[in-house]
Amino acid sequence: MTDEQLKAMAESNARSIQALTDSVRELREGIAESRQEYLRDRAQLYSLMADLTQNQSRIYRVLENLDRRQGEIVEVVKLVTQRLDEKKQ
Repeated sequence: MTDEQLKAMAESNARSIQALTDSVRELREGIAESRQEYLRDRAQLYSLMADLTQNQSRIYRVLENLDRRQGEIVEVVKLVTQRLDEKKQ
């Protein structure tokens, strides 16, 4: 092999090594970005879960209040019905 051929091979190898190094760097940057995105998404998910839990708690309080009020309405209807029956007699 001549000096020129060795020099050409060395340059080719250097370009290949540089291209591989650049690819590895890009891959690492992509992995770092993906990790940051994952961590952001995970934090948002926990935030949404916390909001959901609070909203569920509110819904249960509203349902409890509704149940109590329905009971009161039933009692009022019973009293009205009873008084109407008494007036008929």
